[in-house]
Amino acid sequence: VAQVRDSVKDLGPAYQGAAASAQNAGAGMVRTHRAIGDGVDSISQQLANLQRLYVGLSGLQGLKSMATDVAQTADQVNNLQARLKLVTGEGQNFARAWEGVQDISLRTHSALEETGTLFARLAQSGKDAGLSTADASAQALALTETINQAIQLGGASAEASKAAITQLVQGLQSGALRGDEFNSVMEQAPRLARALADGIGVTTGELRQMAEAGQLSSDVVIKALQGQSQAGATEFQKLPPTVGRALQDQTTNWSLYIAEVDKASNGSAMAAKVINALSANLETIAGL
Repeated sequence: VAQVRDSVKDLGPAYQGAAASAQNAGAGMVRTHRAIGDGVDSISQQLANLQRLYVGLSGLQGLKSMATDVAQTADQVNNLQARLKLVTGEGQNFARAWEGVQDISLRTHSALEETGTLFARLAQSGKDAGLSTADASAQALALTETINQAIQLGGASAEASKAAITQLVQGLQSGALRGDEFNSVMEQAPRLARALADGIGVTTGELRQMAEAGQLSSDVVIKALQGQSQAGATEFQKLPPTVGRALQDQTTNWSLYIAEVDKASNGSAMAAKVINALSANLETIAGL
């Protein structure tokens, strides 16, 4: 019991900082904030609260789930940043790319993970085509926003959108969009396919013929999407606000908050460590 008290007491200040900062993350995170923040005025009060909570908890799942969520979110963002650095390198190129990915994710109400992954693959495709890292990153950011907007306009499910984007990037990396890759884009992201057709100046039927003839080279596809960026942005602005998009933005902001806390003070890891320490010793604490 003494060891548990000492361990929790040492971690208390970092735990309080994480809980206090979480309050600013928005109304969408109220439940998580309350779970982290209630009763952190003093360690003795926290222990007393946990004694009362223990009776109502079904096993240890409540605290374990919260600790897992914080840790997983921090890991996801850190892993995403690492993948971006593999393409951009360290320094200014990465800083500009990471800032761009965050902004695009929020502007297009798209998941941070998928947005970052799409950017990384498009940037690598640009580098493979001979562009410098800076030019490949700039091109990839613009294409990522256009593609995200087209996906949102098409209203496809997350799974279908992810599959279409995967096939599109594979086509770009292979040098031409054709076969199953083209069919996937046509079937699972029709608005993106129409943007391609409009950018080239053909019908979707003619677009299919071009794909069969191997004429949708990476250069043709990229230029077509670049040519539709303004049209797509204008159409995207007409989409009404929805609860789903607001919740997606809230999720993105929560991930970015965890990343900033982790970067500044390792606070998310400390908070997770506190919760794990407490959950592992609830039976001992409850018996005091």
